[in-house]
Amino acid sequence: MIIAHTQKAFLIMGIALIAASFMATPALAGTKYLAGSPNLTISISGTNEFTPGETVGLDVRIQNDGLNQMKMVQSGIVEQDDLPSTAKMVTATLQSGDAPVLIKSDAQMIGDVKGSENAIASFQIRIKDDAKAGMYDLPITIRYTHLAHAEQQGTDSVTYRYQEQMKSLILPLSMKSAINTDIIKVTPEEIHAGGSGYVTLRLKNTGSDVGEKAVAEIIRSGNSPVVPVDGMVYLGTFAPGAEMDAKFKVSVSLDAEPQQY
Repeated sequence: MIIAHTQKAFLIMGIALIAASFMATPALAGTKYLAGSPNLTISISGTNEFTPGETVGLDVRIQNDGLNQMKMVQSGIVEQDDLPSTAKMVTATLQSGDAPVLIKSDAQMIGDVKGSENAIASFQIRIKDDAKAGMYDLPITIRYTHLAHAEQQGTDSVTYRYQEQMKSLILPLSMKSAINTDIIKVTPEEIHAGGSGYVTLRLKNTGSDVGEKAVAEIIRSGNSPVVPVDGMVYLGTFAPGAEMDAKFKVSVSLDAEPQQY
């Protein structure tokens, strides 16, 4: 009898502990966001100053400053897969506007950009040779979708409603002052191996800016037997469209072969 009574006491205590463990476990709480939306801004990653005549990679940073402004946490709420501040399926399209550039890249797919995060859209652009110095605006169109409303059905499913958005932004671009020089004509004297003579270059400023105190310089090309003796010529003011002659003295090594250098 004593043994049977002891076993019954342990059985009752075990049941009580199991019941207490169920009572101590709280119901899991879910989160529902009641307000919030993406807020996208753009900037150039790196320098925004470029030179006429060059082809460059332009990296545009897309920053999402959107916030989830209000949320509700309670039991029975199904967790949302998306947040209202996330910009989803972001696409960036760069246009030239009135800037002297050629856009060589199509629209760039960025993907999702969460609130307080950023992503990079990379474009290839060509700066026109006759671009004038100054500030220019490059328009960018950003397209994306975001979670506008989430409605819960029952205790295990949620219906999402998304909205498509388009945002037009401006990217400031600075153009450096520059001149572009083309060689119009080369007139060499008859120079023999082991001798020296002169080479005259007809130069033209095909850029849009004036070169002040311009100097023309030639240098030896690798191991070429043609070596400049007087490698610099002062030109002075070099206006757009102007042509100027630069005369250089060169020497030719004794073992030079008769060919074009």
